[in-house]
Amino acid sequence: MISIVCWLWHDAGLQGPKTPHVRPHRPMVRSDLIPRAPRGALREERRRLREAFLNGRRDIPTGPARAARFFLPEHVNTLQRAIARNLPEPHRFICITDSTEGFAPEVEVIKTPASAARLAELRTPEGPRFPSCYRRLWTFSDEARILGERVLVLDIDAVPTADLRPLFAMKADFVGWRPFRDWGKRLRFGGGIYLLTPGTRTAVWTEFTGPAAIQRARAAGFRGSDQAWISYKLAEREPYWPNTSGIYSVRDLGPGEALPKDARLVQFNGHKKPWAYPGGTWVAAHWR
Repeated sequence: MISIVCWLWHDAGLQGPKTPHVRPHRPMVRSDLIPRAPRGALREERRRLREAFLNGRRDIPTGPARAARFFLPEHVNTLQRAIARNLPEPHRFICITDSTEGFAPEVEVIKTPASAARLAELRTPEGPRFPSCYRRLWTFSDEARILGERVLVLDIDAVPTADLRPLFAMKADFVGWRPFRDWGKRLRFGGGIYLLTPGTRTAVWTEFTGPAAIQRARAAGFRGSDQAWISYKLAEREPYWPNTSGIYSVRDLGPGEALPKDARLVQFNGHKKPWAYPGGTWVAAHWR
């Protein structure tokens, strides 16, 4: 059976866009989520935002840019409904997460495996404005066979817009996605979507040695966190969806940000998110 797998966690070290460099620290809530206010009010806002994340509450502000990358269980629930509308075949929808509260019954929740959680302390060499996603490499472990026979790993902020079944037509054990506009001619893969037969390509997990592996991928010219290592290990030898597959980055949409007629899935890689998107009425039609 097909499984759709997403990951949800709270990255307290992620500072968000245009945040000035500060001395390393570990705030309970990202600094860009906190509006300017007197010190006492800041403490109260930190407490409220952290409590909202842990409890899956719906009163997080979604309009300001500071809140756009604040992922919640309700976003996972919305993605699950969008997948269900566009994937009529029987499938599992799985979220691997630190906090297991706030999810719809249709979401199968798996607590973050200990071996994946240990990678949470690794920071990406891209800097504090970019997420650290090394824990997702666990998907390539032999242990990840529990996810099913065939897995589509998907970012929470992906928006399905049409029938997803053609994405499963390629039968290779791994199929990657290449954002054509941003990454030019060099072949590399994104970490936010790929197709995998669990239990294969396990070297991506077993040969990841932490800082040394991060530097190897960086020295080879690959960018990002988990996607840099995935690209380093697989990009030169594994197949990927062609640009006719209907997978788009939101950055690909061009003037007016209209939805292409052949679009099946739009990746909101970057700071723009579907729940805080300023343009394109198609987003509200599909992200609901």
